[in-house]
Amino acid sequence: MVIFHKTQKKLKNLLTKPRFFGKISFQINDNSLENHMSKSVYTDQMVNTMSARAPLNAEICSELASEFGNGITSRSVIAKAKSLGLDYTVKAKPARKKATATKMDLVNAIAKAVDADDNSLDGLVKAPANALSALLSNLS
Repeated sequence: MVIFHKTQKKLKNLLTKPRFFGKISFQINDNSLENHMSKSVYTDQMVNTMSARAPLNAEICSELASEFGNGITSRSVIAKAKSLGLDYTVKAKPARKKATATKMDLVNAIAKAVDADDNSLDGLVKAPANALSALLSNLS
């Protein structure tokens, strides 16, 4: 016995009822593909300029975009360069921030310094971190 889920039953009904297949056309003409493809905004001169300036990066692409005009963005220049197979160097990611002590770590250190219970100073977590740091340094 086969158990169908609700969506599987609906799919089965759609596939078995012939009235839906009469409305779908699967005809593809070669001419229709040409009509749907957009023409490139990049002229041969633009492409030659891009290849002459290779390897490209974000700064060069933004310069090229402003040079080309016509509403061409730097992202468009980057995409075109990648589609042409030109070398493109990605921006370096910014370095991660150093891990600093959290407010809870500071509160726990203060509680240890004044010899208090762990949960007795939980309200200090809402204080600014620089104030907690100053308090801890004055206690030590």
